[in-house]
Parts: sequence; C-alpha cells; structure tokens
Amino acid sequence: MPARYRYTIEIIPEEDGIGYYAVVSSLPDCFSQGKTIEEAKRNIKEAIALHIKSLKKTGEPIPSESAEAYKTVIEWLLEPQIAKNNCHLTVKIMLY
Repeated sequence: MPARYRYTIEIIPEEDGIGYYAVVSSLPDCFSQGKTIEEAKRNIKEAIALHIKSLKKTGEPIPSESAEAYKTVIEWLLEPQIAKNNCHLTVKIMLY
C-alpha cells in the first residue's frame, strides 16, 4: 500500500497582481507559482511530488500533517499609525 501524506497549501496573490504563489509550510523550500489559482494548484502538486522524491532519495524523513489538525485564519487591519499604507496582517492559528 502506498504511503499517504497530507499537506495544506497556501495560495497567495502575487504582489504585482499577476499570478499566484503557492507554498507548503510543512515542507520547507517547497513552493511554486501559476498565472491562475488552478495552475498554481497543479504546479504545487508537482512540486510536492518532486520534493518528496528528493527527500526519499537522500533518506531524509518525509513530514506530513496530522489529519486531526484544525486550522483557521484570523485577519484584522492594523491601526494606520502602526502600519504604513493600512497593511493587512494575517495570523494563522493551528490547534492540534
């Protein structure tokens, strides 16, 4: 039976407004991009596969997220005097 791994991907709009950046926080240095969200999803799946293949080849452990992990996102606007240009700050809370 093949091993199963679980990963949460984050897809973030590029700062220039053209395309999307995809990252897997539980796989350091595993990231990709795409012109659309769907392309970013396809590309990050390929990046994950290549990353895992590389870890296996070098004998390194392959991290995986717990199926019981609960993740949520809380977002708020910083006060203008604290943040230049009314920047948004995103905080991610992960409970295990």
